Amino acid sequence: MNKSFLKYNIATESTSFGVRILIQLFFPPLMLFYWGKDNFDLWLFLFAIPAFVAMFQISIIAPIRNHMLKLYREKKYSKLNNIYQNAFFLVVLNILLITSIATIYMVINFSNPFIYENLNLIIIAFTCLLLNLFASNSHAALSYKGSVKEHLKIEIFFDIIINFTVPVSYYIFSSFDNVFSLVLVLTLLKTYVLYSRVNDKYLDKFITFKLINFKDIKKVINLSLGFNFHILSTIIKGPGLIILLGTSNNLSLVGMISTARTMFYYLPLKFFDVFERSYFLEFTNIINTKKLNKDFRKHYLYLLIFCTIGLLVFMLFSNFFGMYIYNYWTHNFYKISSELIFLITLDILLIIIGSFLILPLLSLNKYNYIGLFELIINIVTFLILFSNNFFNNLIYGYKIIIISSSLILAVKFIYSLSILKNYAVRNK
Repeated sequence: MNKSFLKYNIATESTSFGVRILIQLFFPPLMLFYWGKDNFDLWLFLFAIPAFVAMFQISIIAPIRNHMLKLYREKKYSKLNNIYQNAFFLVVLNILLITSIATIYMVINFSNPFIYENLNLIIIAFTCLLLNLFASNSHAALSYKGSVKEHLKIEIFFDIIINFTVPVSYYIFSSFDNVFSLVLVLTLLKTYVLYSRVNDKYLDKFITFKLINFKDIKKVINLSLGFNFHILSTIIKGPGLIILLGTSNNLSLVGMISTARTMFYYLPLKFFDVFERSYFLEFTNIINTKKLNKDFRKHYLYLLIFCTIGLLVFMLFSNFFGMYIYNYWTHNFYKISSELIFLITLDILLIIIGSFLILPLLSLNKYNYIGLFELIINIVTFLILFSNNFFNNLIYGYKIIIISSSLILAVKFIYSLSILKNYAVRNK
């Protein structure tokens, strides 16, 4: 009998969300208080550089874990390790690719005074990114049976340690540069702990090269293609915008948009991600059983209603009280307009509703075409913002972003209805 971990996963993801919200609430003001605005702006920009280069990251873990869960439910245990090993191999290749791109980036920009002066810190930030990418492979090994508790509790623990140790390290370190080294050491430790917990009778902990073959690599890439398009879009709209603002050499503007997006963009995104991640695995379980028509539609309808109502409440609250809370939270270091708050909250509303619309498609591994469309729209939007100097007129730039998000949502709605209707007919 297929066991559902939905309640446990929602509880675990909720705990993770709660911890991250506390971190987001306390980390910026603590950094501003202890290390000052200039160091905090520098921190945001330096970690945005590797996050943007991560657009070359191949998103493998989520779709492969999805497929591994399917194989596990079908008791095809012999195929589990094959898929896992080939996914692991692609993660390592991806690390080498990102390392090469990062090296080329630093060589090309070595004459840039900012890059030259902060080269050691940029290298540390990139190394942390690569370690997290390497550690992500353990997430699949620890959660493919349906429960996310094992790897998330480790992530939660280290999130707390890193984000509360960094600000108060002011009492230990005389130089801000040492803080980056502290993060590197803690990230190394987290990676070690994650892999020490991988002890599965169906999986080899590390790469078994004799299991690497072109057929399975092709399958892994095909399964993860839509996810990769989605991740690329997310990076362009996240770190991509911060990098674009950084080209103005106005780090204060970077700090303002980063903090504003933390409160009005990433806060609801992370909250609803609790349910998106949990139902992602649950839909995989339901879709691969005979309960599709009965349970799937019920869960899906309730999820969409909850998502829509919750987002409307958040948007109204943010636009009535958001500016006061934001100014208090950032100690009035940044100046933000009510119109910008409205546009940011409208953008995230469109994005999250779209994410829930295509959630079943992700579980069905039928997101490739819509994911490619979303990526193309976001690339075009980024180029328009770049050519029109986004940092000179944030309101105008965000209006362009809203238009692109609305177009993506409309296409997701039409496409998801078509796919789900066809799938339901085939499975009657």
